[in-house]
Amino acid sequence: MTSKGDGLPVLEAAYREHSDYVFGVCLKFAGGDRDWALDRTHDVFIRLHDNLRSLETDSDLRPWLRRVAVNECLMDLRKRDRRTRLLRLFGRGLEPQQAAAPPGSERQVALRRDRAHLDVAVAALPAQQRVLLGLMYFEGETLTEAARLIGVSKGQASKLHRRALEALGTREWEGKA
Repeated sequence: MTSKGDGLPVLEAAYREHSDYVFGVCLKFAGGDRDWALDRTHDVFIRLHDNLRSLETDSDLRPWLRRVAVNECLMDLRKRDRRTRLLRLFGRGLEPQQAAAPPGSERQVALRRDRAHLDVAVAALPAQQRVLLGLMYFEGETLTEAARLIGVSKGQASKLHRRALEALGTREWEGKA
């Protein structure tokens, strides 16, 4: 499996050989959500494509694919958890005991809907507020680190954070919490 040119033959061969294995790894993190596991599997092979030139493709790719699959799954679960914590600020998220509800339950469906509404609401915020919330709630940065990354003082970041939460708090949410 040597990479030549665009690497598509190598990528196709790796996909044929390892996609079931990668899907199985992702499925262990998915809580029964096969679509989510398929999305993470796709992400792993995108990462493989992006890294083909730096990998020794003549050796076994399985350990690298497993490590990337675990990391992709954990990163997405962390983002999902952070989004749920942000929703809880507005009384919209699941309580920890409700989080174990079956994927198709009414409460889980409502949470997915609220997550989608949250994504739309965050997208409507001014750029600095949107980036600050993204760094803090979706990437796990502290207020101080997020302020540094967007090039504002901690005090200014605190004001941006407060304004963003106020804007999200005044938004109309469909349905009952």
